[in-house]
Amino acid sequence: MDSRTHEWDIQELCRRAGVSSRTLRHYDAVGLLEPTRTGLDGRRHYDADAVARLQQILVLRDLGMPLLEIREALAQPGTEVHRLERLVERLQAEQHRLGAQIHAVRHTLQARRDGRSPTMEVMMDGFDAQHKEEVIERWGEESYQRSIAWWTSKTYQEQLKLRREAEDLIARWQQAAAEDGDPRGELGQALAAEQILWLRQMPGTPMESEEQAGRRRYVECLAHMYVDDERFAATYGGQRGARFVRDTLLAHLEERPQL
Repeated sequence: MDSRTHEWDIQELCRRAGVSSRTLRHYDAVGLLEPTRTGLDGRRHYDADAVARLQQILVLRDLGMPLLEIREALAQPGTEVHRLERLVERLQAEQHRLGAQIHAVRHTLQARRDGRSPTMEVMMDGFDAQHKEEVIERWGEESYQRSIAWWTSKTYQEQLKLRREAEDLIARWQQAAAEDGDPRGELGQALAAEQILWLRQMPGTPMESEEQAGRRRYVECLAHMYVDDERFAATYGGQRGARFVRDTLLAHLEERPQL
């Protein structure tokens, strides 16, 4: 093949893409991917634009989208650049999900090796698709994408460090609830300050806002959610621990007009 033509015949494309010629013919039959041209010998050829389209088809297929939906998605108005940008966002979200699942399984493996019980919340991290929907519903798609971009920019060791810090903070909340239990006590208030510092490093939330009232409402919302949502309550050892976290954070807000 003359490289100046920027075309690949069907056999070469199949080899590079890891698909069969039958698959490419099927994509043509269902209106997904037509060959750029067909030679006199009947062999199909594909140029760079066709290969770029195949790339998008394969990515969306691997993300679980049915072929007919892929065809509709690729037919939507908008430039190819816009579609590729959205595709990168979806891949980054998938990368985040898989990274979370890898960490979750490693957590379980290490706990078994150490002879201790793994933490349920960590074991299920990356498996709850509802989390994404909740974040988008509460804070918007842009906030979700910013948080994903921030997380995926971290190395595995950086992600591991952040997770361990979060696990350590949760463990100290549980211990304080069991041993002290005073929301206005020195220990609880120190934990509340640390919790707010932890929240402030997370992008894509109202904690980034310059508006004081918005940050306070966000912390109040989370404080109540720790009790109202049984998943958060379980994180802090049940309703008693969750109520301690809530009451401590609310007391912290009462005593400090500035966050």
